[in-house]
Amino acid sequence: MHAWYTDAVSDDAEALLARLRESTIVLDREGRFHHDGEPVTHPGVARALHRWIGIGSDGRYILQTGPIWCYFRVEDVPFLVRGVREDADGFVLSLDDETEEPLDPSTLHLGTDGVLRCRVKSGRFPARLDRHAHFVLAERLETDAAGGLHLAAGGRKWPVERRAT
Repeated sequence: MHAWYTDAVSDDAEALLARLRESTIVLDREGRFHHDGEPVTHPGVARALHRWIGIGSDGRYILQTGPIWCYFRVEDVPFLVRGVREDADGFVLSLDDETEEPLDPSTLHLGTDGVLRCRVKSGRFPARLDRHAHFVLAERLETDAAGGLHLAAGGRKWPVERRAT
């Protein structure tokens, strides 16, 4: 056996596999992917990466396509809300993975950074509203006499907490 091969192989197969699953892929605060410090500019590759976001058994974010997966780093949140529209049942979110889903108003909150955030994908992931989506919902926020925030949706008012991001 060659020395370069045996030196690289660990006796601990789990540790080796964990090292191999680490990647240099980063999802920045604005929802852009980078690899080895360079932005991912191909629209098809960026679209695929957004669709592959998942959570590993250890709670870390992963990119997974079929049985193949790797860890990646998320600077803020794994999903951005790129658009919001109102329908008869409330609000519909357009996410950066090109899917849409209803807003669960009970998950909406205002972060310490002054940006609206919520949970998406059946509550599994945190998401941040981009500037456009934030302003669409911010127009529907009301303040009560005690200074509390509420979102008017579907004929009802939902409380919007202020909390750490």
